[in-house]
Amino acid sequence: MTSRSTLRAVLAAVASLTLLAGTASAAHADAFRHRDPTGDVLISTADENGPHYSHDSRRRLPDIQQFTVLHTRWTVSVATALRGLDAIDDAWSATVVTSKGDRFQVGRNVSTGSLDGFTPFVTASRNGYHFKCDGITATRTRSGVIAKIPTRCLGNPWKVRVGVQASSTYAECCPEVTGLDDALLNGAYTDRKPALSPWIAR
Repeated sequence: MTSRSTLRAVLAAVASLTLLAGTASAAHADAFRHRDPTGDVLISTADENGPHYSHDSRRRLPDIQQFTVLHTRWTVSVATALRGLDAIDDAWSATVVTSKGDRFQVGRNVSTGSLDGFTPFVTASRNGYHFKCDGITATRTRSGVIAKIPTRCLGNPWKVRVGVQASSTYAECCPEVTGLDDALLNGAYTDRKPALSPWIAR
């Protein structure tokens, strides 16, 4: 009886520790979710007189539909669901502003005019300057794009604000026609200055 009681006590202790570990992990994470209106792509048509803007609700590219951020102790994950992202040239970028005052951008670009054809390339910048940090990824998924940024690359901030923009080039010349979308705006877009989420703590 004593051995059985001891075994039960040990198993109960292990179960409690496992539960606490799971609770602690959840306690050190926060998430932000936003659903972007469908059909709010802004069309930029550029000719010799400069760009002209219009709306076309029928355009699938690069229409962002959902935007999710998960901030944990180890990683900031940024995911977007899009109706499509397969034009001549495609660009997707996440901007992360930290509570320490830094501004990071992680981009994923595909250009059919590049030497690698459809091979995507990922870029990262800190306060406007290119930088490298192991572990930063931006991957195409079945439904969109997901970026993962280790918090050590961001300086281990306590809070972050995040925004996402996407663009797709339909025609490169005469005129150049591009679709633009900001995950947090409806039919509006400011180049390289996305609308930002509220502060997301970890």
